[in-house]
This record gives sequence, C-alpha cells and structure tokens, in this order.
Amino acid sequence: MTVEYGSALYFIYPLSEILIVIGLYFLLRNRSKRVIYWVIFAMFAFNFALHFLKVLFYPYNDSTVYSKNDIVFTLSPSNICALNVIIFPFLYLTKRPALKDYMFYVGIISGFAAVWLPSMGDFDTSNGIAFDTFRFYICHGILWMAPLLMVLLGMHKLNYRRIWVTPLLYIIVITAVLANNYALYYMGYTKSISDNGFTIKPPDSLAQTGIGKFVLAFVPSVFKPSEDNSHYWPVAWQIFPVYIIGCPLAFVMSLWWEGKHFISDLKAIGAGICLEYRALRIAKKRSRYHKKYGNKVNFKLKCKRLCLKCKRFLRYKY
Repeated sequence: MTVEYGSALYFIYPLSEILIVIGLYFLLRNRSKRVIYWVIFAMFAFNFALHFLKVLFYPYNDSTVYSKNDIVFTLSPSNICALNVIIFPFLYLTKRPALKDYMFYVGIISGFAAVWLPSMGDFDTSNGIAFDTFRFYICHGILWMAPLLMVLLGMHKLNYRRIWVTPLLYIIVITAVLANNYALYYMGYTKSISDNGFTIKPPDSLAQTGIGKFVLAFVPSVFKPSEDNSHYWPVAWQIFPVYIIGCPLAFVMSLWWEGKHFISDLKAIGAGICLEYRALRIAKKRSRYHKKYGNKVNFKLKCKRLCLKCKRFLRYKY
C-alpha cells in the first residue's frame, strides 16, 4: 500500500478526518442526546462491520495475496487497534465510566498515531487510491473520532481521578492481543508469533532512537534482557512506562474538560491543609496555656468564645 510520508495523500487523509470531526460536532451539538448517542454508536458499529467485511474486497479476496491462514490472522484481534475496533461498540453500550475513559484515551492515542504513522502493506494501490487505503484510514480514524465526539457532545464525562485505571485496562488488552497471537501460532495459522503492539519487546528501530531510550529508561532491569534471559518479559516490560508516561499524558488530555475540577480539588486540599495547620496551632496554644495557668485556661477559652460572639474585644487578666 503506497502512501509516502510527506506526500499530498499523507496529509489529505488525516486532515480530512479532522474536518469531519469538526463538521459532525457542529451538526450534532444541538441535537437530542438520543440522536447523538446512536450516531456515535453507528460509527462504532460501522467500524466493527468493516473490519470483517473487508475480506470481500481486494486484496483480501485474492488468494494469491492472502491465504486462508492470512485471512484468519487479519480478522483476529492481532493488534491493539484491531481489538479496539471489535470491542468498542460493546464498551460504548456499557455504563462503566472507566471503560469509556479507556476508549477516549487509548482510542485517540492509537487511532491518531496510526493515521499519522501508517503501517500498511507493500503492494501498490495506485498511489494510495484503493479500497484498503480508505478502509485503513476509516477504521483508524473512527477509533479516535468517535471517542472524541463522545466526550465533546456530552455522552461521557471524564474524571481525572480515574486515569490510573486506563493503563491497567491497556495492559489487560495487550495481554489479550498477545494471547491471541500465541494461539494463532500454536494452531498453525501463522509461522511466527506476531508482535503487533510491541507486546513482546520494543522494536529495534525504536529502541535506538531518543524516544525509545527515554521510554526504556523506565523499564526495570528485571524485565530487560540479561545473562540469564535474552528476551524482554512480554507485556510486563510496558507496565512501568505506561503508568509513568501514560498517566501524565492522559491527565494533559483531560485538562480541557477537567481543568476546573482539578483546580477545585487543589483548593480543597489547600483548605484542608490550612484547617489542619490551624487546628494544630490551637492545640499547641491550649497545651501551653494549660501548663502556665492550669484550670484557668478553660475560663479564658470560654471568654474568648464569648468575645467572638459579641464581636467585641475584651481583655482578661489573671
């Protein structure tokens, strides 16, 4: 599939998706919640159907390009985007906020990254004008467009306090991807275990870049190759980078909607700290007064309370 980096088509497809999101937002923002809900669900359902119906079109229906085993592999959740396409319609129908948070954060990151860093086949498609090119951009485009519209149009409310759950769900998802690829290998559908999604190890090309070295700096040495083990620990090597890098990234993504919530929480924490500090100071003063004046401290505290109620300043001498 030929879409060269920096070419006109390389920019046309992603920019078209951005325009579609803007158009859908203005088209739907004054519609009823029911209409918005089902339009977004239709996007997820269309993506789900397209994932399986693609076998009816070239190159998947050409036995000289795709064998039966290849078809089984391409229809299976062999990478995180494929699995998300399959499960997103069902997650959308649930009422679990954490699952929809996952759709928003992971859907936007994986889908948006895919359309700007397309990873497709090597066969020619007339300079990127072909069914599978459109399918690729439609499937990965909906992965980020529909969750974004879901939040923009009020179908889901983010909460930055739940961000820690999203990396956990991501780890569960890539574990499912790895299990699928192992199953296909041992069942004879593939000749090697696919590592789509970097479930087994980071790609060699990325490991030598500045970004790769930055990410791998957060991987504990126990999960890296060593003298006793020449391989990364599958999935486990991603846990620490996903939490250390993913949580702040998700927090930044949520700030547009959760900025006021975060500021109000900071104010509440600050007020709580001040109250604790004031209570500690009062307790210390009471202790000092008690040591100095004995039982007279109770009399003095009562007088102070009376002064506050009457809004007068009174002085008492012992």
